[in-house]
Amino acid sequence: MGSPARRLLLAVGIGLGAWTCGGGGAVGPEQPQAVFSSLLLSPDSIGVTVGGAVQLTITPRDQNDATMTGLPAPTLTVEDPAIASISGTVVSGLAAGSTRIFATITAGAETHADTSRVVVTDAPAGGPAHPVTTVGTTFAPSSITIAVGDSVSWVISGATHNVTFNTASKPAGGDIPDTPPGTTVSRIFTGAGVYGYECTIHSGMTAQVVVQSGQTQVFTSVGLTPASASLLTGDTLSLTAVAQDQNGVPMAGLPAPNFISSNAAVAVVSPTGRVTAVSPGVDTVTASITSGGTTHAATAVITVSAPAAGATVTTPNLTFSPPTVTIQAGQTVTWQFSGATHNVTWLPGPVPTGGDIPDQTVGSTVQRSFPTAGVYTYECTRHNNMTGSVVVQSGQAQVFTSVSVTPATATLQTGGTVQLTATPLDQSGVPMTGLPAATFVSGNAAVATVSPQGLVTAVSAGTTNVTATITSGGVTQSATATIIVSAPVPGSVTVTTPNLTFSPSSVTIATGGTVTWQFSGNTHNVTFTGAAPAGGNIPDQPAGSSQSRTFTASGNFAYVCTRHNGMTGTVVVSGGGGTPVYTSLQLTPQSPLVPVGASVQLTATPLDQNGAPMTGLPAATFASADATIATVSLTGLVTGVSIGSTTVTATLTSGGFTHSAPSVVTVGTPASATITTPNLTFAPDDIGIAPGQTVLWTFSGTTHNVTFETLAPPGGNIPDTAPGTSVARSFPQVGDYKYFCSIHSNMKGRVRVK
Repeated sequence: MGSPARRLLLAVGIGLGAWTCGGGGAVGPEQPQAVFSSLLLSPDSIGVTVGGAVQLTITPRDQNDATMTGLPAPTLTVEDPAIASISGTVVSGLAAGSTRIFATITAGAETHADTSRVVVTDAPAGGPAHPVTTVGTTFAPSSITIAVGDSVSWVISGATHNVTFNTASKPAGGDIPDTPPGTTVSRIFTGAGVYGYECTIHSGMTAQVVVQSGQTQVFTSVGLTPASASLLTGDTLSLTAVAQDQNGVPMAGLPAPNFISSNAAVAVVSPTGRVTAVSPGVDTVTASITSGGTTHAATAVITVSAPAAGATVTTPNLTFSPPTVTIQAGQTVTWQFSGATHNVTWLPGPVPTGGDIPDQTVGSTVQRSFPTAGVYTYECTRHNNMTGSVVVQSGQAQVFTSVSVTPATATLQTGGTVQLTATPLDQSGVPMTGLPAATFVSGNAAVATVSPQGLVTAVSAGTTNVTATITSGGVTQSATATIIVSAPVPGSVTVTTPNLTFSPSSVTIATGGTVTWQFSGNTHNVTFTGAAPAGGNIPDQPAGSSQSRTFTASGNFAYVCTRHNGMTGTVVVSGGGGTPVYTSLQLTPQSPLVPVGASVQLTATPLDQNGAPMTGLPAATFASADATIATVSLTGLVTGVSIGSTTVTATLTSGGFTHSAPSVVTVGTPASATITTPNLTFAPDDIGIAPGQTVLWTFSGTTHNVTFETLAPPGGNIPDTAPGTSVARSFPQVGDYKYFCSIHSNMKGRVRVK
């Protein structure tokens, strides 16, 4: 099996016949020749039902843990062909039992192999599984009806998907985690009811499984949706009433529901459930169904408000419509939410009275007032690229006062281009229309030229300013953009951002090389999740801009764009040459805090003379200086036993060299609060504790981190942490500690210390 350290370095898995190297760009002459050094077979452990299938990925790596191409095809064999078979890189379950898959590649004198465990279980009871496929970003069919004891098989295709149930009850086995295409996963449904689910990777990808008990359905209740709604006078909303049996399963063939409004002066309702808001107030609409002499009813609370002067924004097709509204200072904007759950999160700049609008269900209406002129930009953090703006005018005559040019700074390599945009602003910083077009002038055409429309082209290394000037009504205003041009560096590469991805997602350069990110399509950033180069993170950059970072130290530099879920990349920086020599051992985390009874995973990574991680070495051994305070397993899992501090030491011997690394473990009182990570959320996402108390994050499902926005406790951020691990932080000071997971930008939480 591949070691945990090796598998953490796996950036891109490659399938048989479709291998791609994560590296890109020219490599300097000092780059050492790649040597085939290891092979990774993923996943480590495979669970599949009889008749099901799972896709494997096979990754050959060089001495710097970079993906290699051009090697011979791997040889794959099954230890027990009666239990599972292999075709290409797809494993199929044949009979219940346990076996192993062996992958081997021989390239020249080098032969490397890896193994995966395969556990095959019997097909679920209830006859053939009912299939659900993934067509594009939809489940097909979106609703399926089965009997208790039957199973549903999700055939994953096209992209990675998951099945996350959003109801209190779940089938045996629970949620299906992120699953690659080419895989089939099943779940047995042993209880009647309606099981709603979604793919949390793709917004709006929802479906349901209706499970019937097989017993005679008895009319027991009415389900009415939505159960509450906020409307403005004149707005309408359709209510849906469904007859349900003793298990909450919808029933067919019953009479149509009857709808009654308790206050027709506030809202009226049609015979089909169409509600129309009449005047401000609160109304209760009752839906009743009578069948076989039995009547059941449900109610919906309708709150009606008078529209304020201003503008209304709706949310069709995962967009804000209109994307930009213009109002006067003191007026109000109303958001009417439909189609899916949305929020309004303000971007850096002015914020209206009331601040952000948290997640709102379909049918909700929320308002914000804007007392001050300016441009207010916002987004829905649940749906990529769902952005909008509110332009608030002062009510006074607009006076041309200044010019804004974007981007204000751009870094290019010779031959690169960037589009500048010049916008005239009034005395309140509000954009103006109808003014003449800007003229653009480069301060040094030998460094960069600019077209009459503002397109900058880099000519040679250096720095220059491009000035945008607008003249209107006898008034001339200007603004400048700083253009930094560098010559391509040997061994440097360029990363672009097509379709909300970093391309290529993994690049390999030599020490001293440069990576240039050319941003297009949307605003993006580069946020390093561990080691960072000189200059650190690249903050939000508008489309059309470029930024570079030079990497002077070898190692793996992982990064994300925190604005777009799943947008990740890696820079692999190789050493300055020579055969890697085992020189030191790195143990992380360095100083973990563990409550009594909790655990934290330590990771020991061997490093070469250039500080680059090494693979293929023996596993480290771990020892605790005081097992009465904390114990440590053979794999480095530390468990707190009693309050105090002890040192856990990792030791690794290879090629006659032995190196050790310590980690000081502090064991504190049991956690005052525990936060888990179900379904890509922090639960609970808002807690209150007293000063000096401890919060324990228990990670599950996938790798997460805790990144504090501003105020942070001692120990700071919790870095990327694998599932099955718990990490604690103590909070000695009063404050409001907001945090998020930078890998999953919709995961947000807050610790209130008071």
